[in-house]
Amino acid sequence: MHVRVRMIVGGVFAAVGLGLVVAAVVIGCSTYSFQQTAERTTGTVVDLDVRWGSHGSRSSSRAEYPVVEFEADGQRYTVVSAVTGTSHPEIGDDVTVLYDPADPSDARLDSGPLNHALEVILGGAGVVFAGFGSSLLVRGLRRRGAAAPPAAPPAWPSDAVV
Repeated sequence: MHVRVRMIVGGVFAAVGLGLVVAAVVIGCSTYSFQQTAERTTGTVVDLDVRWGSHGSRSSSRAEYPVVEFEADGQRYTVVSAVTGTSHPEIGDDVTVLYDPADPSDARLDSGPLNHALEVILGGAGVVFAGFGSSLLVRGLRRRGAAAPPAAPPAWPSDAVV
């Protein structure tokens, strides 16, 4: 690969990787902060929000997001899970809900260790991208240095005796 192209591609990968790592840290801090101040309560899955998506030329895919009702300060609130998967809770199941006591409409389902899955995925991808990009940059810099013309030899005093 040409040195200039290698350095451009490496720079792009490194920048994207660093951006992903920063995003993971910001999202992680936000999630951690929310969890530290959130109240916990039990909610009940009352419905499944079915969403359809397509994958290019493939057929549509079906995703089910649990809809949960919970009570806080004598009022009922509804939250739709932001996460779906093959093993989501079914209608009638009890789940743990985290909510902001100052604004109970700001609520999330407690997914245990999966609460931080997004940060781990983003951070991991960021480290891989940044590492790959950095290695391309370093190789490009080494090759660029090797291709540079040699420096002039140092000037030595003449052998003449004064």
